[in-house]
Amino acid sequence: MQNIITRRYEEVVEAWNAQADYSNNWGNLGEDEKIAFAMKLEREACAKVCEDVMLQVALGSNDDYNEGRQMSATVCANKIRMRSNG
Repeated sequence: MQNIITRRYEEVVEAWNAQADYSNNWGNLGEDEKIAFAMKLEREACAKVCEDVMLQVALGSNDDYNEGRQMSATVCANKIRMRSNG
């Protein structure tokens, strides 16, 4: 279990540093900023799962409701994403 946590922590740090400039790297962040960024990454991952699953359901069906299913997937994912911004 510890290896999974350590690996995920390293992924979060790497994701931050990939988009930050040198003077704003992970080590320069406050703990609240680190937690907020990690939570945003996790919510984005959840949103992506929602989209992927719902779109697979929609694409596997050949009926008049496909467009509605695809729209539901997008709405679900966007709601999850909005929670990470607010």
